[in-house]
Amino acid sequence: MLVNLSKEEMSTILYIMEGYIQGNDDYDEESVFYQDVNSIFSKIEGIIDACECKEQNDTYNKINS
Repeated sequence: MLVNLSKEEMSTILYIMEGYIQGNDDYDEESVFYQDVNSIFSKIEGIIDACECKEQNDTYNKINS
């Protein structure tokens, strides 16, 4: 499944998730919830990092063209 989200929208999702899990009793290392949340964080953070690298590369290429 593909989802078309901007880098800013993905950052907002992570921000909301971080707020939700703070103090949440279901967020313990033994729970499926914990594993799911960490998996989602890892995936979205990887995409955001790739976006930032591409933006930096595009900027570099424009400056040095």
